[in-house]
Amino acid sequence: MQIQGLEFTPPRNPVLDYRRAVYTAGSCFALNIANELQSEGFDIQTHPFGIVYSPLPMLKQFQRMLDARMYTMDDLQLENEIWISYDHHSDYAGTDPNQVLAGINAALEKGKKAIETAGLLLLTFGSARTFFMAGHENTPVANCHRSPAKSFKQAMADPANMTAAYLELFARLRFHNPDLKIMLSVSPVRHLREGLVQNNRSKARLFMLVEALCEQAHEVHYFPAYELLLDVLRDYRWYAEDYAHPSQAAVGAICDAFMESCATDETLEFSQSIRQYQRDAGHRPRFPETAAFRAFQTRLDDAKARLLKEYPELETRNLFRQ
Repeated sequence: MQIQGLEFTPPRNPVLDYRRAVYTAGSCFALNIANELQSEGFDIQTHPFGIVYSPLPMLKQFQRMLDARMYTMDDLQLENEIWISYDHHSDYAGTDPNQVLAGINAALEKGKKAIETAGLLLLTFGSARTFFMAGHENTPVANCHRSPAKSFKQAMADPANMTAAYLELFARLRFHNPDLKIMLSVSPVRHLREGLVQNNRSKARLFMLVEALCEQAHEVHYFPAYELLLDVLRDYRWYAEDYAHPSQAAVGAICDAFMESCATDETLEFSQSIRQYQRDAGHRPRFPETAAFRAFQTRLDDAKARLLKEYPELETRNLFRQ
């Protein structure tokens, strides 16, 4: 990738295979990449706990999922007439505790099956700043749900402790799924509410964690999403209005770099074929009653048939527009 005179090419680690599912977990940036890949026909499973920024609660979530420990009423809290779980994003909250539990446990079961069959695990760490339940300093929470501040304590996660814990997690994941490849990244989204200095200190701890994991674990790689946004794209025109999150154009550019860096040769061909079909399918005719458009539609249907024949996996991925 070369923009504004600065050239940087991420290292080639071809771990992305269109035939295998991709499991994504972590910050909102992980969700951005998941959505981009899903739009191109990849089989995507997002983390069943929702967005999570700190590695520590994410670790706890994976452990519980692998243990297949279902949630009970004792795991829910009632806040302002809404039932919540401190392990989960607010997407799972609701006024009916039975429905909340049903949704949480169904997602957990689905996630366990997905991680045990996925080809690639993409983890994006967002912040080393971690919230813990007050009086229970060994219980990290993934989401505070706007509960009173006195309910929590904050601390910066220690890179050495996180490294040891994640090495154990990766070994356990590989026990269930020996072929699993793991790609790590640090979210380029800055946590400005922490302050610029604290944000940078937090990101530094995440980089130390990622470096140690890549050095000590087998088939664990790093994708430099953070560097691509902050050092290559750089300009604020690549940011959303809050000057913290990347714009959609930036997400697309980083996803392109991810494909070039992480996709196998066959997967790159797959992606190019899908993108060409989508460009054609996105055409909106002014005169659909003409013979020219009918001929165009026939060519598009033929292209779809060829893709389904060449990539039968697409039958179950809800890619094609109606």
